[in-house]
Amino acid sequence: MENVGAGTKRGTPSAELLMVVKELSLSELDDFVKKVNSIYSKRQKEILTKKEAMLLKEIQEVLSNRVKARHLALKNIGAERELTAAETEELLNIIDSIDDLNLKRAKAASELAALRKMPVSELFKFFNISQIPNV
Repeated sequence: MENVGAGTKRGTPSAELLMVVKELSLSELDDFVKKVNSIYSKRQKEILTKKEAMLLKEIQEVLSNRVKARHLALKNIGAERELTAAETEELLNIIDSIDDLNLKRAKAASELAALRKMPVSELFKFFNISQIPNV
């Protein structure tokens, strides 16, 4: 078999594609290259490194249902009456936990967005992650 270029052989799909590409006009070739680069970029984004997987896990971390329920209960109690000192302390501890988790989430999202070379908002859409922090 005759070599067509860059390790491709006539008869292979890539060799056939290269033969067609050679026939494109300069503007068609420019458009084709842009589309190929877009496909390549999207595929690169689909591959997660261990670091990216760890960051994604941190971004997706949420409060336990038990803590969420207790947070809501304390807020409801506070709407009806003044919280006791113990309830206030518990609520403040939960709020601190929420803040810590949201800060960790924001840092991980920022780091992953930098690794992926995309804005955080695009990152959240790409991975279908809720942009609403833990509340």
